[in-house]
Amino acid sequence: MRKKPGPGIVARRAGLGQALELPRMAVCMMAACLIVSVASPALAGGGVLGDAGPRIAQSLRRFRTNLEALGRAMGAKDIPDKEFPAENPDRRDVYDILLTLYGKTDKLAYEQTGTRGDFFSNVNVAAISPQDILNLAENAGKRLDQVLARHGLTPVAAGAPASPANAAGSEDSGDAGTAVYRKAVALNKRLNRLLANKTTPADIYRQLTWAVNSSREILAVFPEAAKVEEPPLRQGKTPAEVYTALIHIFRVISDILRTSGFMAMEIPYAVLDDVTSITVDDVYDLATVLASQLAFLRSRLKHRNLMPGVYYPGPKTMDDDYQLAGLLKAYADELYFNIVDASWLR
Repeated sequence: MRKKPGPGIVARRAGLGQALELPRMAVCMMAACLIVSVASPALAGGGVLGDAGPRIAQSLRRFRTNLEALGRAMGAKDIPDKEFPAENPDRRDVYDILLTLYGKTDKLAYEQTGTRGDFFSNVNVAAISPQDILNLAENAGKRLDQVLARHGLTPVAAGAPASPANAAGSEDSGDAGTAVYRKAVALNKRLNRLLANKTTPADIYRQLTWAVNSSREILAVFPEAAKVEEPPLRQGKTPAEVYTALIHIFRVISDILRTSGFMAMEIPYAVLDDVTSITVDDVYDLATVLASQLAFLRSRLKHRNLMPGVYYPGPKTMDDDYQLAGLLKAYADELYFNIVDASWLR
């Protein structure tokens, strides 16, 4: 028999309603964004970005200016930045989004120059430093410089003034971590336009598989947890529908992180007010966030199994991604039910 949820669960579930057509109880349809402050080692020593904040911001402004020049040289259509409304990212969130930025830049450089970058990220996710974040930003910039050189363009030097359009809304003002995260999201979107090998549903499927594997191992900590079953395949799903499903799952995972005593980035439901322009790339980027969040939770387990490799799954469609998102949601629901405080980590 399943144990009943404790008082914390009852309180957190007050007013919840059904959010998705996916099987099992829907979770976390909260009307307002409530940010819960919790203690976190990542905030020690000057906030999320610490003393490296101005240098990280400057590095991304330089990246943006050089990327705009490259886009013009490659004949890419310019797109206005649509600010992604993330709030209060933790240090690991900023690191993860910049790791995605570096990965896409390295992919672009490989397509354009035939070379791979020699930068390798191997940091402890529980001990990410501002310097680790700065290293990612600067190495992404160096890889982009190589692409500019391939096109006969001279990169803007480090420390040079930003372009007028880029100078507005400087990351040096307000919440530096939030501003840098949002800027990195916008830069990832701009990079997507220049890549020859576009993101596919199979790429999304791989990220979701990582997330499911982490969830499965975390749930094994709770012997009384209900068995999780894969939902049926549904036809005709779109990127917007998968993205919506992942946003709901993100909110559940964020709640689990806070309940477990960690900081959790907030993405308000306002992001779903207009999903008409959601692309496969947007879904992929969000799937990587979920995979990273769950990998972090898994890293806190005292005893962990060797994570199985996730190989190319073969051709997939958005229907397959939606089905796997349904499985991930079922795991997230069950984790949400069982994790009532931080005692599970002890």
